[in-house]
Amino acid sequence: GHSYKQVLPDQPEDVAANDLLFDFTYNWNDMVDLYGGFTYGIDAASSAQQWYIGGKYTRSCWSVSATVREEVLPRPEGYTREKNFYVQFNFMPFGEVGTSR
Repeated sequence: GHSYKQVLPDQPEDVAANDLLFDFTYNWNDMVDLYGGFTYGIDAASSAQQWYIGGKYTRSCWSVSATVREEVLPRPEGYTREKNFYVQFNFMPFGEVGTSR
């Protein structure tokens, strides 16, 4: 994908954007999904690269997903890069209904 945002003269505090976006999901099987993505800033190539990669494991009544992400955070003196690790647990109250024979 591509996103574009232009700074208008009456809103000088807005930040312009000209980014290429790439996201993917791969279903390994019924229980495992892999996903990731990358954002590349065309106008500010060195300061606007962000990425993430992760996976999800699903059972009938619960799932867990984990993601590693690098984010670019704007600062008054420039920018900083932060790497983060996210884990999410989901519990479904009823699990599977019916049988699969």
